[in-house]
Amino acid sequence: MSTRWHATTGGSLHWRAWDDEMVIYNNTSGDTHLLGVDAAQILLLFEQAPADLGIVSEQFATGFPAETHEESTLQIEQILLQLHELALIEIC
Repeated sequence: MSTRWHATTGGSLHWRAWDDEMVIYNNTSGDTHLLGVDAAQILLLFEQAPADLGIVSEQFATGFPAETHEESTLQIEQILLQLHELALIEIC
C-alpha cells in the first residue's frame, strides 16, 4: 500500500498568488512559504482530499518538463518531500 498524504490539519492555510509563485501562510505554525506553481497545485490537491503518489502523478506528470514518466514522478516525489519538510502536508 502506498503512502497517502493530506494537507496539514489543525489550522488553515492562507494563499496569495502572483504570476507563477504563491505565498502560503500556515496559521498553525506561523510560517510563511514561497511556493512555485507546481508545488502550490499539488498542495491544493491535498487540501481537497488525501492522495498518494500515483494519484498526484496521474494528475500532474504531463505538466512537468521531464522526458519520461519516471523523471516526472521523481520531480513530484521531491515536491512531496519538500511540502512535508515545510509541514504543509502529512502522512494520513
